[in-house]
Amino acid sequence: MEDDNWLVKKAKYLTENSSLILIVIGTVFLTISGALGNNIEESMGIFKNKEYFKLIWSSKITYMLIGAILLYKGTKNFNSEYENLKRLNLELKKENKEIESLKDELNSSKEDIEKLHSRVSEKHQELVKTWLKLVTSELNLTVNERLTIYFEHDKEFTLLARFSQNQKYTDIHKQKFPLDKGVISEAWAKNEHIESDSPIFKNNEDEYYTYMMNKYRFLKKEIISITMKSDKLFGIAIQEADENIGVLLYERISNSEEKSFDDNCAKIREHYKNYSSYFRKFVDDAKKLDRSNVVKDSLTFIKEDESELMKRLGGLQ
Repeated sequence: MEDDNWLVKKAKYLTENSSLILIVIGTVFLTISGALGNNIEESMGIFKNKEYFKLIWSSKITYMLIGAILLYKGTKNFNSEYENLKRLNLELKKENKEIESLKDELNSSKEDIEKLHSRVSEKHQELVKTWLKLVTSELNLTVNERLTIYFEHDKEFTLLARFSQNQKYTDIHKQKFPLDKGVISEAWAKNEHIESDSPIFKNNEDEYYTYMMNKYRFLKKEIISITMKSDKLFGIAIQEADENIGVLLYERISNSEEKSFDDNCAKIREHYKNYSSYFRKFVDDAKKLDRSNVVKDSLTFIKEDESELMKRLGGLQ
């Protein structure tokens, strides 16, 4: 088997280098013809003695002819191979240009996909925000209250959408949150969590900081950076197949004129129970978009327009 491989390799080598071999051998024959010293008289003597074979292989003319033929053949083949290489080179250059053109088209397509993906993501966030806005309206939540939906991805919470009658509390300043801090972490771990014992920030800032740091593992600088320093919070886990995939968070800054916090918690709990499939869909689609999946797959979540969703929202009375 090894001998066969050796022969194949040698045959391939000879085939690929045949032009060069012919040129080399032709050159050798021409060199030999120049080295031979026999003249016409010597040749005639050999001919008269009928030593024809010797005449052929001792004559410089013979070597000269063979050398010339081999050199011509080798040079011709070499020129032909050179022309083939030039042609292949031109074809490769043409193909490279086509490849570069395709790369440019692909990059352009990627940019278009990214733009479309961004628009789809924004549309989804607006849709969820509209849902929270309608829940806020149904519950008659005030400027001191807020609703937010988070989803878990890559071992952290990502803020999906938020709404408050107070624009300052609606604005999003941070997108990612740790799994082990705050009411959302407690709701995630226990399926539901109510915070109603927190000090009110405006009454005693130091007590508020200490309470939140000790109970929810915040650093003081993290609490300071929070725009809405809520003292009443209710978190409920969004579940799919008995697994938590996100959190719905209700927050309030206490005011003596506001209605019962417990009543609102009960209504939000009932609303989640009635529309849990929508919350699951909101989170599932957000996770798909967050992973930057194929845009056409991400688009499937918009099966109903906003008006249809509003019709399905229903009351919370």
